[in-house]
Amino acid sequence: AAVAHANAHGLPVFPAIQTAITAEQRYYGLHVAMGTKRMSASAAVDGMVEMHGNLLMWNAVLDSRTTAGCRAANGCNFYADDPPVVEGAPALPGAVHGLCRCWASSPRKGAPVLPGSLPRKPDNNADGSV
Repeated sequence: AAVAHANAHGLPVFPAIQTAITAEQRYYGLHVAMGTKRMSASAAVDGMVEMHGNLLMWNAVLDSRTTAGCRAANGCNFYADDPPVVEGAPALPGAVHGLCRCWASSPRKGAPVLPGSLPRKPDNNADGSV
């Protein structure tokens, strides 16, 4: 859009191209960083699944920087094979957004279970019991 604007108004196009490239490099860097964050969160959840099974508890650091979605998920159980929708998309603890500080731990008996994005067959732990 900036290049088209510069072209239409007889302005130099090169600065507009440089600005667009700089923005794209920034977005790509954020994309790569989130990919790394998702892989790290997935590995952490896999480790917890090995110790505690598929039902885990979502934990969040609760302070002024905690997002509404992470705060709502805090203390709830979730199924590791069907990540719950937090902040608008299915996510694992630690990978909801770029500054996510959430983590998974052993499930809490009687805690509500966050719904995943897939339909789930009823099972013995559907009520969050361990």
